[in-house]
Amino acid sequence: MRMRFTAKVLVCLAFLSLAPAAQAASTYVVRFDHWSEGDERGYRDFVAALGEDGCNTVDACLHSAANPYRSSDPAGTVFESDCSDLPYVLRFYYAWKRGLPFSYEDGVLPRSGSRDFRYSRNGNYVTSRRDVAGGTQSGIAIINQISAAVSSASYRIHPDLDFPLVPDTYSPAIDPKSIRPGTLIYDPNGHLAIVYRVDPDGRIRYLDAHPDSTLTRSVYDLRFTRTVPAAGAGFKNWRPQKLVGATLRADGTLTGGHIELARNAGIADFSTEQFYGNDTRPDDAAWASGWFKLNGDITGYYDFVRAKLSGGQLHFDPIKEVHEMVLSNCSDLQYRVQAVEVAIAAGDPAPSRARAAAGQHLRHRRRLGDLLLAVARCAAEDRVQGTARRGGALRHHVRARRRSAPVLSRQRHGGRSDPDL
Repeated sequence: MRMRFTAKVLVCLAFLSLAPAAQAASTYVVRFDHWSEGDERGYRDFVAALGEDGCNTVDACLHSAANPYRSSDPAGTVFESDCSDLPYVLRFYYAWKRGLPFSYEDGVLPRSGSRDFRYSRNGNYVTSRRDVAGGTQSGIAIINQISAAVSSASYRIHPDLDFPLVPDTYSPAIDPKSIRPGTLIYDPNGHLAIVYRVDPDGRIRYLDAHPDSTLTRSVYDLRFTRTVPAAGAGFKNWRPQKLVGATLRADGTLTGGHIELARNAGIADFSTEQFYGNDTRPDDAAWASGWFKLNGDITGYYDFVRAKLSGGQLHFDPIKEVHEMVLSNCSDLQYRVQAVEVAIAAGDPAPSRARAAAGQHLRHRRRLGDLLLAVARCAAEDRVQGTARRGGALRHHVRARRRSAPVLSRQRHGGRSDPDL
């Protein structure tokens, strides 16, 4: 039996409100039969600009100066998006404004029995796809349809699986040319993020959305869990699409035809190294035994990613690392306060829960103070000893404490109690 996503199944939805007259004036049309490299570069720039803007809601971002297409949106448009919908909302929005073809998976099923296909142990497979026809509907109406068809389950697909129906995304190589603005990050706990910048030192900065349509920004680290390949966790890029058999109309638009997506074998940077390592590929049951080799040494996955994206060398400044970690956690606290304020303003029936959560975050903040004291002691020891392994003791302490430190953003990045699915 085929299963489609419906509003009854979804927790994470995107809705846009618009007057009917404005919808009629904003019809989605197709003018090109594929996404060129220039289009992909334009999309990367589009995502990067939104990420750098500092806007804190989906609506604010798409109405900000960072969006060069904002003036073409019908008056009164309100953009609201959340977690798994955000990648599709931004990707289709760009396709709409540029006249590009668009197809998406509108149904998946678990590969084996599961009560909730968002957390299926053996992942999912695509059961149906929809090619978006040009010239028939407004872009707003199509975004609503896409949002009602996708959830975090849409990303929970084994990286090898591209038959009989192809999923929308693929697993890219861990390389600066592949991990870039617009790349998706899937947390198997049920959260999605979008890369908007990769720093010269390999640090990945991402943008993500939440149930109240707020947007937050943070850095990629071990909070994004690795797990069995069948869950499809990690980095994902959009597959190339090509419209085949369309008819060119007198007005320059394309109609009819069907869209074909590239399979894994036809994608130059397709790779499963993020799941199995870059040495001999182990069986799925032994996926965690895969090695990540860098310059002849074996390294951990997260260090491997940082090093590869920084050009092949791991640039680790312990003081800077702690500084970035503290900034990230402080941002989490600020975002949490913002969420509490939004909930109270909206008449949350249980504001005490929100305040209790905020209090818990303050307790975590005090634990961060302990971490900083430990870092200061280690830094002082390194300076006094003048060891050749400069930063070695500090790095050890930072990593050890980081493993035991509270994950302040778990309410944002997963956990089955997270409504952001």
